[in-house]
Amino acid sequence: MTYPRLVLRNLLRHPLRMLLTTLSIALSIFLVCAVLTLPSALDAITARAASNVRISVHHKAGFTYWLPGAFVQKVQHLPGVVGVNHYSWFGGIYDEPKNLFPNFAVDPETVDVVWPDYRIAPDALARFKHVRNGALVGEDTMRKFGWHVGQNVTLKGTIFPVDLTFEIVGTVGGVANPTMLWFNRKYLDEAMESRGGFNRVGMIWLRTRVQYSRQVRGGLQLQRAGRMYFAAAVGTLMLGWLVAPFIGRQVWPHTLTTPLLMRVIWCLATYYVFILVHRMLKIRGVAIYRALQPPPNAL
Repeated sequence: MTYPRLVLRNLLRHPLRMLLTTLSIALSIFLVCAVLTLPSALDAITARAASNVRISVHHKAGFTYWLPGAFVQKVQHLPGVVGVNHYSWFGGIYDEPKNLFPNFAVDPETVDVVWPDYRIAPDALARFKHVRNGALVGEDTMRKFGWHVGQNVTLKGTIFPVDLTFEIVGTVGGVANPTMLWFNRKYLDEAMESRGGFNRVGMIWLRTRVQYSRQVRGGLQLQRAGRMYFAAAVGTLMLGWLVAPFIGRQVWPHTLTTPLLMRVIWCLATYYVFILVHRMLKIRGVAIYRALQPPPNAL
């Protein structure tokens, strides 16, 4: 009998054992890779959250309370602010009460500054700024009601005692809420003049000057703490592969604890422990990676 044939017959002699062994090896490899990539993944998530330079300001009692309109000018003059806009919930319904969707009065002049990632077409944005009753509508709402650009639609006021008719001048896409409708705040102010006016806003949005780079052009260099971190992680996993079955027999001698089960438990415990270790290192300011500065003449 040849050697390959002998190996094949032994592999197929206990299919369940072969399957469990294969799965345990695959799980161990996966956990090793997960532990090794964990620091860079957490750093990427943190950097992504930090790169959001849009901030919302609302009443301390909640979103349903109004802010004085003068606060918009106060926020606009804060250091580092490059754009300010505001939301005022109109609460209009289309045709019947069940057709209620988010519709807000905003300032058209700074929409492109505060929300540059909403993919508003330049011609639509220009018309939104110049047409007093112009409206930008989310794509889902356009499809739901069968609306099209250039159509006039009327929303019945529920919070404000006015009904407003809008001309749809474009759509809002990107990461924007696909169900909302934006219209010019001045159009609402004009409608409320005969009823005493309304110099308040629901929420203030501002965009800051701070920017965070999402790419490290010079690359990353593993630091001494990082080498120790990875060495400890790999060493712990390898140690667990050898001693986990013995620990299982000592701790639970009268149960059906298999070596595979103990190795899986050890690997999972190692994974979560090293998540905590990484967070502790971050809190203490210990760097696992260091960004390399690109040469002065690098593109």
